[in-house]
Amino acid sequence: EKQMESLLLKLVAEQPADGFELITSLGKAHFKLKGVGEGAVYGLLAKLEEKGLVEGRWRESSASMVKTYHLTAEGTKLMERQQATAGEIQGWADLILQRG
Repeated sequence: EKQMESLLLKLVAEQPADGFELITSLGKAHFKLKGVGEGAVYGLLAKLEEKGLVEGRWRESSASMVKTYHLTAEGTKLMERQQATAGEIQGWADLILQRG
C-alpha cells in the first residue's frame, strides 16, 4: 500500500489528475493492483487527502463533477524526503557493490 501511495503521489506531482485518469495511466503502463480492484485507487486518494498530502478540487466535466487531485506542500515535502532516502540507499548499494 505504501508503494502505491508513493506512486500516486508521484503521478499527481507530475500532472494533477482525477481518479479515473490515474487508473487509466496505471492501466496503460500495464500496472495491476495486487489483490484489489481499481476502486482501491479512490480509497488511497482519500487517505492521501486525509493526511494532507493531496488536495481534491472539484471541477465540471462534460457530464458531471470530477475531483482532480493536486499535490500539497506537505505532499511535496514527503516526496523530497522519499527521494533523498532512495538516493541514500542507492549510494550505499553502489558503494557495497563496488567493494564486493
